Amino acid sequence: MMMDVARPAIASAYDYRHLDRIREKFHEVFGRECTLRDDVLLKRYNLSPDGELIMFIR
Repeated sequence: MMMDVARPAIASAYDYRHLDRIREKFHEVFGRECTLRDDVLLKRYNLSPDGELIMFIR
């Protein structure tokens, strides 16, 4: 039986900076604020090494 590993309750400063950068890029691309929860945001979006917004479509 597989179990999902829960993320730690305390996120590092890197996590917050990464989330902020994704939210900034989201605003730049879509022209509106991102209101997604942090966990949902990380599942749906990321940044490329060049700083481009990557959207995961499932």
